[in-house]
Amino acid sequence: MIDDTNTIILSINIFLFKTYLFEPVSNLPYANTEP
Repeated sequence: MIDDTNTIILSINIFLFKTYLFEPVSNLPYANTEP
């Protein structure tokens, strides 16, 4: 049960990390407006 919980938490952390990592890519036009 503990292993399953750790796996779920790890998957969520990876998902959030990827979302944060690729967020600037989806907001690239907005980022280009920055000096």
